[in-house]
Amino acid sequence: MVDMFEGLDTNGKIKALLASRDLTWTALAKVLEVTPETIDNRKKQSNWKLEELRTVAEFFSVDPKELI
Repeated sequence: MVDMFEGLDTNGKIKALLASRDLTWTALAKVLEVTPETIDNRKKQSNWKLEELRTVAEFFSVDPKELI
């Protein structure tokens, strides 16, 4: 999975994971139990909480370290 992430920042990595399952950022908001506006803020500021990254990693079955 690491090759899929080469050269991407955290937002890019999450976007690639979403695309791999044909999911939207809104779907990710539901997984994280936050609003779509919160996701927009995280993307704009590239300010993801560690627990959110752990949840994303678990959902997509990747190592959380790969998202950082």
